[in-house]
Amino acid sequence: MTSRVSGPRIFFGIPASPGLVMGRVYVLDRGEVTTPRYHIEAEEVPLQVHRFARARARAQQQLEALRARTAEAEGGSEAAVILDAHVLISQDPDLIRRTEEAIETRLINAEWALRDELEELKAAFSALDDAYFRERGNDLDQVGQRILRVLAGHSEEPMPHFPEGAVVVARDLTPADTARLANMRVAAFVTEVGGRTSHTAILARSLDIPAVVGISSIASALETGDMVIVDGDRGVVILEPEAAAVADFERRSQARRVREESLRVLHALPGRTADGTRVRLHANLELPQEAHLPARFGAEGVGLFRTEFLFLNRDVLPDEEEQYANYVKVIEQSPGPVVIRTLDLGGDKLPVHHPYREPNPALGLRAIRYCLVHPEVFRPQIRAILRAARHGDVRMLLPLISSIEEVRRAKAVIEECRGQLRMEGQQVPDRVPLGVMIETPAACLVADRLAAEADFFSVGTNDLVQYTLAIDRANEHLAHLAQPLHPAVLELLRLTTAAAERAGIECTLCGEAAAEVYYVPALLSVGFRAFSMNPVSIPQVKEILSRLTIEVAEALTLRALQEPTPSQARAHLIEGVRELLPEMLD
Repeated sequence: MTSRVSGPRIFFGIPASPGLVMGRVYVLDRGEVTTPRYHIEAEEVPLQVHRFARARARAQQQLEALRARTAEAEGGSEAAVILDAHVLISQDPDLIRRTEEAIETRLINAEWALRDELEELKAAFSALDDAYFRERGNDLDQVGQRILRVLAGHSEEPMPHFPEGAVVVARDLTPADTARLANMRVAAFVTEVGGRTSHTAILARSLDIPAVVGISSIASALETGDMVIVDGDRGVVILEPEAAAVADFERRSQARRVREESLRVLHALPGRTADGTRVRLHANLELPQEAHLPARFGAEGVGLFRTEFLFLNRDVLPDEEEQYANYVKVIEQSPGPVVIRTLDLGGDKLPVHHPYREPNPALGLRAIRYCLVHPEVFRPQIRAILRAARHGDVRMLLPLISSIEEVRRAKAVIEECRGQLRMEGQQVPDRVPLGVMIETPAACLVADRLAAEADFFSVGTNDLVQYTLAIDRANEHLAHLAQPLHPAVLELLRLTTAAAERAGIECTLCGEAAAEVYYVPALLSVGFRAFSMNPVSIPQVKEILSRLTIEVAEALTLRALQEPTPSQARAHLIEGVRELLPEMLD
């Protein structure tokens, strides 16, 4: 064991699952799978294809067995649906076909072929702008590693038994690992890789396991037996904490327990400010497997269901039936209306082997532009949404709208699809409300005209900030400049909500800003009365709403905007929210 400098050390990572834990470290050193590489003779191809098929089937059996064991446990429904996603990846026809073709055409063994295909697919995912879809590459790798372990002769990936209350530290953990750790009642986990949108992080939140991810080399920096504090709220790990840090941990832990009890009461209550102003709170969803979360966290429905998940990591696009089945799954579990966004494909978010790549994807053929140019992609989705609308309150949302012509062209496609379905004997509603996403300055400036064509607005602040401030939101060097409180952004938001109010249509804010509690006063002050956000943030937003009046929100925002820079305005709002709700931001 190498010697280390004594005393406390602080590591900073990504807060993946909230909670505070102090405990002993147990380092999980799984090691890398050794992948043999050798060429084969043509007559050996069937044998290698059979080895791959058998290993894939065994990996699928492992996942299904783990799913069955976790389905009935506390929080197991969440684990089961995420493991379902890994089962589907193990059955991915594109991965199977590509691996078998590599064996046959390159005359290489199954391990080599699978490893190369995984690396190529992971690289394609890593190049994507959207953090959520980058994480899907990690899911693919985790399933691939499981198949490689079976090919190497391991019946199951090694997972020692950890004592209750352990803090597990590892390079990475799969959702299957996380489910096992929950059964062992470990206190927390820390990993070197991953992000907030990884399935492992999602599962940790659903199982209430505090977690910090994305701390480079943490598994080699810590040793089994070390005492650590894991702060899943802030994304901090403290090694060998001193007395002051321990006292702070104990104080915050007690305050957290009191606050969690108060938040549980808010789950069943509607969003409402202290002066009685009604604020509707909806959930953003990425996957059908998350469909149970809106009801669990007190959402009134699904304000944004992204549909791109079906179209990535595959060569053959999903057909109408596959899309229809996934939409129905979400609709049937939603506590209220479901807003299904049509495809935001294009630019850097394309099916993995799509031939077209653009040098400037953010300004290219994406979202509604892509769909109108590719009716063979757009029409099956419209048909699937119209059919699914029979099962509940469904609304359709068009992304990245910048002109009335785009809305009218999309409406024409919708009506054509409706007519075709009825001629085929399908029952479809006479009307499905149609909304437009306001994501560009152009859309804000013509919001009055768009309101005449739309049934509702949904404002995406992520892209609106990017396009207004000319900032690539994926560029880490510019992240500090992407400020929703920039006066230009707030003025565009005010124009949009005012146009919606004049037209008598709802205007929902569905970007990440909706989940940041310190932005809530500013968003209320520019006119928003409906938000859509990640489900776990809804109780916190309800809490801050219950402490705010519209008058206080407007006064707090006015004072903040008198600061000379957006960063200072943000700091002013944080202090204002801290005064209203010190236990939230302590």
